[in-house]
Amino acid sequence: MSNNYYSMSDYFDELDAELMGFTSDDSGSDDELDDVVYEPEEICPTKFTISLCDKYDTQVHGPANESVQTHYLTYVRFKQLDMDTINDFKSDCPTLQLEITECIYLPSLHCVSIIKTIWLKLIQRKWKSICKQRKLCISMRSNPNVIKYKETKGYWPDYCSVYPRLNGILSNLPRTLTTST
Repeated sequence: MSNNYYSMSDYFDELDAELMGFTSDDSGSDDELDDVVYEPEEICPTKFTISLCDKYDTQVHGPANESVQTHYLTYVRFKQLDMDTINDFKSDCPTLQLEITECIYLPSLHCVSIIKTIWLKLIQRKWKSICKQRKLCISMRSNPNVIKYKETKGYWPDYCSVYPRLNGILSNLPRTLTTST
């Protein structure tokens, strides 16, 4: 497969080494960058990667076929989270977004990203809500009158009988989510 990132075959060749924090006399500069960044043709051993991507914009990226226009273009994929390197890439183009993505290759050889970060945000929000409900339930169950009720009846009162669980925390979400940027 040919170079695929945003159809930028010489993106890495044109990358300014000084912006990357490497000096011209640094003999291991390519090796250090290879340890952090995937090459365009390099296959990722995992399904998801940390990527810098940008929503396709005709004014910025130029005309393209319709299959590319509805996606986020992948600029670079990272093997590990190295914020110095990521910030160096972002300094070249401040509109890039750091996301957890699944990268796919279109027939036009463009590497595009499917954003997965939204799911982490939803899970964090739901978990925060469940923690709040659990704290409330524990505080109600700590009341001496409620403890006496439990000892005499053998079960908790209705208002504190359900202890929030993690099973099914995302079951009330729609199957497909649309992200607006």
